[in-house]
Amino acid sequence: MLKNKLHIHIISLLFFAFIGYILYAANTGRELLFFQILEYIPWGDKLAHVVLIGTLAFLLNLMLCGKTFTVNGVQILLGSCIVFGFITIEEFTQMYIPTRNFDWIDLMANYVGIWLAGVKFRGQKSDRVAVRGQME
Repeated sequence: MLKNKLHIHIISLLFFAFIGYILYAANTGRELLFFQILEYIPWGDKLAHVVLIGTLAFLLNLMLCGKTFTVNGVQILLGSCIVFGFITIEEFTQMYIPTRNFDWIDLMANYVGIWLAGVKFRGQKSDRVAVRGQME
């Protein structure tokens, strides 16, 4: 179990570094092959937002062991909330970076990714509980 947790942390940290590098490259106007490929895929940029930010939220929820907090009777995944705050700030700061441009649709694509990650995480967590219950 400890070995699996270590693997999750290593994979997560590598992915976080990858996201950091993408943000750095975009903020400094560097052309990455990744960006060029997305130009040829219809809605590629938006799809990348959904997948990358959703993966970020999913991995952070894994690292935090699905920790939640409750607001008005609704349980909210802490990892998803952290990514929500971070990515919202990151998108709005694009207004002040000459090589970037703020886009509401990008922001919404990020939120869709976070929501899908939460749905997947909660589904995976409930599947594990159901399997564990059948084994007992």
